[in-house]
Amino acid sequence: MTLLLIFLLNSCSLFPNGATLIPTIRPSGTNSPSFMDITRVPETPTIDWITNTKQPALGESTISDCIDQAMPGKPFDVTIPDGMIIYPGRNFTKTWRLMNSGTCPWTTNYSMVWFSGAELTQQNEINLPDIVNPGDEVDLSVEMIAPMEPGEVQSNWKLSNNAGVLFGIGPNGDSPFWARVIVLQEISATPEKTYSPTAEPLVFSTGVSIIIIEDGFDLDNGLQNPASGIDISLHQLDNGDLVLVPANGTRLTLAKNDASFYYCTSTVLTDDGIIISAEMESQSFCYQTNLGLPGVLKFTQIQLNEQFIEISYVTWIAP
Repeated sequence: MTLLLIFLLNSCSLFPNGATLIPTIRPSGTNSPSFMDITRVPETPTIDWITNTKQPALGESTISDCIDQAMPGKPFDVTIPDGMIIYPGRNFTKTWRLMNSGTCPWTTNYSMVWFSGAELTQQNEINLPDIVNPGDEVDLSVEMIAPMEPGEVQSNWKLSNNAGVLFGIGPNGDSPFWARVIVLQEISATPEKTYSPTAEPLVFSTGVSIIIIEDGFDLDNGLQNPASGIDISLHQLDNGDLVLVPANGTRLTLAKNDASFYYCTSTVLTDDGIIISAEMESQSFCYQTNLGLPGVLKFTQIQLNEQFIEISYVTWIAP
């Protein structure tokens, strides 16, 4: 009878939530069975599964930490130094030498882009020709056209990485580099070789340039290693001495440091090479270019161990 009653109670679910009736059997002699308190069996707990996602370690970054930055190479202005005279409407090629001074390699997805100033070209963006690793140099060129209006003009440029972020030179890597020229009306007449002592000469070309071993320089147009028209070149003798050699009919001579147009046009010039010594720094030389134009150059820096010199020069045209 007792077992039947337990079966009926459990089957009819009289106890909610899965409670189970546990009987207590009394000793024999007891007239009727009794039951102990109902004990609730705990439900099976629900387990919330936690996905363990790896977090970046302290200091770990998911983006590249490399830096895009450039600095001028040597020479910086490979062609068209600042202040070069260009005639209106003339085509010219500006070339800069830049060094990758950052930590990111420059890929061919990097480019040189026009930033501000005079827009002297239709090539406002030029991709780099090769990969430039940190510490390497690259020559970047753009074809330009001088404006028709006379005056000084400047075109500013920067580099762009593969994400389109602009960067440049300078301490913060955000300064542009530029082409700066002076546009003058073309003089069609051939310069006279007889000079008036009272008239002032016209500066035809002026600038500063670094010349390394086997480099040539055109003192008429301020061009380094032009296809033609080289006036001077730097060479090294077998004994290690550096020598500046006039070329294509150019002539030179030692001059006083304040040499003027009239001084240089009245002194005797030769086509002899000049053996360079460290003591010649700040020394001036008169010259006559292969086009017959007079001028004066000065050694502003002499680096015999590094095998290069820096010159400043002024080429005049007769008044």
